[in-house]
Amino acid sequence: MADRHLIDVHVLLLRDDDVLLTCRRDTTPLFDGLWHLPSGKLDAGASVLDAAVREAEEEVGVHLDPADPCLVHTLHVNGSGPEPRLGLFFEARRWTGTPTNWEPDKCSAVRWFPLDNLPDRLIDYPAAASTPTAPRSPSTPEAGLGNQQILRQLRQVVVDWAPNDGEGDKVLWLFDCGPLGNGEQRISLDSSELDLWEWVPVNRIDDYVIPRLARRLTQAHHAYIDGRPVYLEQGRPPDRGSPPAAPLKPEFT
Repeated sequence: MADRHLIDVHVLLLRDDDVLLTCRRDTTPLFDGLWHLPSGKLDAGASVLDAAVREAEEEVGVHLDPADPCLVHTLHVNGSGPEPRLGLFFEARRWTGTPTNWEPDKCSAVRWFPLDNLPDRLIDYPAAASTPTAPRSPSTPEAGLGNQQILRQLRQVVVDWAPNDGEGDKVLWLFDCGPLGNGEQRISLDSSELDLWEWVPVNRIDDYVIPRLARRLTQAHHAYIDGRPVYLEQGRPPDRGSPPAAPLKPEFT
């Protein structure tokens, strides 16, 4: 069994109701000739948003302003390759340049398709994020190759790229799991790790948790109110007017 998950980043370039797809060249017959979104694996030290901008430029020759792509979807994929993966999908409706096949050794065609009439030979897990019936709101389904059925959904509110000098690169997710209702009495803690829980006003989170977690939780609350997920870097919305964020030093206060 694989002992890690790959993280890959996908770009939905949308022109009205059309999406841009690329047709793969692959030495593996299973994947050769399949349509896909512009995408690539997240490199160590690179932010998720920077990876989305890079893949759009490298694969189809368009430049995205890093302020424009919007996180719309996350997929946990098991069974589409030798390693399980998490796919992050960014939507962009503005760019500079004309989409063109910039990687003819890896791609045989670039073409616009209506969102309600996608090609049959489309890799399943990007298809699950591209079809109009897919949950384009904050969610994280699980999918497997040959199976587009969504097995489980949670309401995703935050994806946070959080490199750390002491712990390495991390991508962290926060989810809204729905109202607790009358289930409060069922809350139980692992006594080896936790000994207390309590309800905390959002405006007092700083009094209870370390700064980077307080930032993340506060942004999660904003995303919950807004009804759409938010992409963060080290607990903050990325500011592309400044250099990319440096890894955090461990925080103990």
